[in-house]
Amino acid sequence: MAAAILVFACPAAAVPPPPPLPDTINAVQAIIAAMTSKDFAGYDHVLADNFVGHKAEANEVLNRESWLHEIHEAFDNKVFSVTVVNVYEGATTTDGKFRPQVMLIERVSNFGLHGGIPGDCCAYYLTETLTLENGKVIRIDRSPLFSSELSKTGERTDLQ
Repeated sequence: MAAAILVFACPAAAVPPPPPLPDTINAVQAIIAAMTSKDFAGYDHVLADNFVGHKAEANEVLNRESWLHEIHEAFDNKVFSVTVVNVYEGATTTDGKFRPQVMLIERVSNFGLHGGIPGDCCAYYLTETLTLENGKVIRIDRSPLFSSELSKTGERTDLQ
């Protein structure tokens, strides 16, 4: 009897979620490739027509056209670069629909030193949570910017 209770109480016995659908994986791979290579057409292609972007730092909601305008300006900056640090997949129910979500943790630099080499002094981190539907990104929730990475114990990694 005690063993049966442990099986039901143990989170390791929980059934893992199903793998992401192929259209979700394709959309996420496409947006990551577009961001890291500054491919504006590829980024534009993966956003749904009804896309909405939410920027937490500015408490701002942008329509597709305004979001793409900001992305285009960033991509046009020759020293702008994005490195995706981590990617997490999950799901949410919004507007009565079950939708896949993916969270990207990104390291971004838009400041250059010595002839356009990206400078670590002015890099920042942010998260973007992508909500997807039918293989397109319908919403991005962007976090405020974070200035430095801490170790798992809370120490600054750049001061060691």
